[in-house]
Amino acid sequence: MPTTREQTNALRQAIRIDPNYDDAKIRLQTLQKPVEKIEPLPRLASQLEVTSSAPLVVSKPNRLETVSRITKYTVYKGVLLFFTIAVGVYITILIANLGGYIDEIFRGEIASSIMGMAMAGAFDDMSQEEKDARIAQIEWQMEEDMGLHKSFLLRTFGFLVNGLTLNLGEAYMSAFFRGVFQGANQSVQITVLERLPYTILLVGVSNFLFFFVSVFVALFLSRNYGGIMDRISVLLAALMSAPSWIYGIVLIVLLAGQLQILPFPKTIDLKFAELTPEYIRLVLSQMVMPVMAIFLSLFFTGVFAWRTFFLIYSGEDYVDMAKAQGLSNRVIERRYILKPSMPYVITSFALMIITLWEGSIALEVLFRWPGIGSLFYQAVSNFNPTSEHHYVFQGLEKP
Repeated sequence: MPTTREQTNALRQAIRIDPNYDDAKIRLQTLQKPVEKIEPLPRLASQLEVTSSAPLVVSKPNRLETVSRITKYTVYKGVLLFFTIAVGVYITILIANLGGYIDEIFRGEIASSIMGMAMAGAFDDMSQEEKDARIAQIEWQMEEDMGLHKSFLLRTFGFLVNGLTLNLGEAYMSAFFRGVFQGANQSVQITVLERLPYTILLVGVSNFLFFFVSVFVALFLSRNYGGIMDRISVLLAALMSAPSWIYGIVLIVLLAGQLQILPFPKTIDLKFAELTPEYIRLVLSQMVMPVMAIFLSLFFTGVFAWRTFFLIYSGEDYVDMAKAQGLSNRVIERRYILKPSMPYVITSFALMIITLWEGSIALEVLFRWPGIGSLFYQAVSNFNPTSEHHYVFQGLEKP
């Protein structure tokens, strides 16, 4: 609850805003006089009767209407987001296919397949003319199956459908990557769906923790504006804005190397991944430092931005009115500060998630985390363009 002095200042501010606010005058006189000496005046009593005879009626919104409005807004935004993603992916395909680069990749895969058939002895019993004719026939049929004989627009549209449905062929990864085995000719769709839950788990837990902790800390700092903690947070926001992998290196050296509290990063073998207590403990122990790195990379700048939003709304006139009515700080923060500023907070949070996705490659490679980032690094190391293109599409599909 606000103190007597805070209520007095708020009432005076309310009277300055509205000189005809008689109820504020009555409350101010009540606070300025001792309780035992207050005598009801006829004029004040009549005013109280007038205010009590005309109570303020606030109609509560219908829950069904609220749910319907939220559903319509969600569907509209979902459809708009889908078309935005489709346009972004299609533009990426057009840029990547300038000069027929994607077509040449598919033709290279066809040539590699035919070479494998020849090395396996599929054409040994044929003459040179029959062999050339058979190879030309197989090559033409594989190009037809891949849509390379269609027009440019139809071909790029087919690439778009394949990109949105994760139908991107096979990934030729027949080597070990930091102990994680990827079999030859494994479907890109299966490989990505196998890695994607790990990235979602890491990013989801980190951002869930960051969002709720940052909101409460920002509210506390806005309530104590100008204090020592507020000044320290402003200083740290300028000094601690570093990418997550920088914090990851510091945490590995400090927590795993010096203090030996947490284990060093180790490879999680997806080939033998099963939902057992030992496997869950392994994943959780390897997830602690990456989560801390992501949290620290977002925390200080996020708190500073949201604390600024809360300070802007805490200076509004309706907040002074709420303080004059004697509402508690918790109610004022929830109804009059946090609620109107939530659209800006959520937008800022979404932009931070997009920025974090860009740095997931270095973070996952550093901690040997079996997610999309390490998969892209492996595809680049093995020069697997199919997986690389899928990672580009996957990044565009993130909201």
